Amino acid sequence: MIVRRKFQFLGAIRIVLGVAGMLFTLFSLHIAIQRSPETTPFIIAAIEGVVSVLVFGSGLRARSKPALFCIDELGFHFNLESDEPRLIQWSEVTHIRQCGEHLTIFSTNDNPEVFHCYKLNESPELIAAECLNHIHRINGLASIRDAILAAPPELCCQKCGKATSSLKGSLFFVIVFAYVYNFVFRKESLTCPRCTRRSVYKSAIVNLPLSNLIWPIIVLPLCTFQWFNSFRNGHSRCVIDMLENQRVKELTA
Repeated sequence: MIVRRKFQFLGAIRIVLGVAGMLFTLFSLHIAIQRSPETTPFIIAAIEGVVSVLVFGSGLRARSKPALFCIDELGFHFNLESDEPRLIQWSEVTHIRQCGEHLTIFSTNDNPEVFHCYKLNESPELIAAECLNHIHRINGLASIRDAILAAPPELCCQKCGKATSSLKGSLFFVIVFAYVYNFVFRKESLTCPRCTRRSVYKSAIVNLPLSNLIWPIIVLPLCTFQWFNSFRNGHSRCVIDMLENQRVKELTA
């Protein structure tokens, strides 16, 4: 599995913007030729074309760059600009430590590999979790997330204090829609299914007079989704992510 680079996604956006700009430039030239004999529209269209080509070229360059860090069945692949591309095999890895923006990989070699995660354009927690999951799979163990899903721990509700294995991420929100003035208030909490449904009922009732026309468009779908989600067994995704991050920090401390 390759740890995806954010600049590759941004490169795709630049390519789309560049193509759109070039099409708009051609349309502007077509209009200028038909309606205006002056040189000003042609100059503006030429500037638009140059900018569009530059944006398109930067997008292609970003997309063509190799990933600085990727993980597969062989191990860790590093392709940093300052060093030669190299591979650390899984059999050589002894420990992984993540501290702030630094990721340290200890191997059978004498010198540990230290990387600045901001250069990799990925969160250190994500990289550390991917590394640990691959090590677990190679050793025949379940991944961190699979282990949590197989035996979810009981956590306390932030409202009633009841321990539950189906903790949900509930959202209480208020939307004021007054045509020329809009206001949105939101408060997130981790609650048991019963408290989650209470929060849903409260949001639906409070927003009925305040959001008025947009109540069936925005409020009702959000409340309906939360209400159905409260009946699902197990922790919600945000809780699983929190538990996974905690476990990764414990293993990489």
